[in-house]
Amino acid sequence: MVMHPWATLWATAPDGATPFNRGSVFAQKAASPNIEAMVVAGAAGSLYGAPSTTNSIYAAVIVNSLAGSWSVQDQKTLGTSFGYFNPDRG
Repeated sequence: MVMHPWATLWATAPDGATPFNRGSVFAQKAASPNIEAMVVAGAAGSLYGAPSTTNSIYAAVIVNSLAGSWSVQDQKTLGTSFGYFNPDRG
C-alpha cells in the first residue's frame, strides 16, 4: 500500500502539459477551501446534492455564476486556478 501525505491536493494537468508541482501545506491552504466549496452540501452552485441531468445520473447542470461553481471558484486569483495552480489551466 502506498501512503501519501495527508495535506496533498490532487490535480491533473492537461495531456502534454507540464505537471503541477506539489506545494507545501502552507502554499496549498489557499486552494483547499476554493476546491472544497464545489462539493460542500448546501453551497450555492456546489456539486454535492445538485440534481442530476435528465440523461445521466452522473452529471449535473450548475449555474456558473453561483458561489460554489467551478467558474467562480477557479478564478479566485487572476491568472491562477483556484488561487494556487499557476498558470491557469482551466
